[in-house]
Amino acid sequence: MATIRLNINEKVLDKVLWLLGHFSSEEVEIVREDAEFLKNKKAVQDELDLMNQGKATFISVEELDQQVRQAIAKHGN
Repeated sequence: MATIRLNINEKVLDKVLWLLGHFSSEEVEIVREDAEFLKNKKAVQDELDLMNQGKATFISVEELDQQVRQAIAKHGN
């Protein structure tokens, strides 16, 4: 599947969304770049930058398991 980014004038946005709505979700998925999306995108990019710079810290699967168990014990099931 290919991804494209469009800047659409508000005057025609409804028409474009109407047209895209005629495709199934397997054919076309609308990804809205709202504030939450952009915040998450920045967080992921920041983590990737740390990894590329060799500054990221990693934990083992065992350490992750221990942290998850501690969080569950602290906050309940």
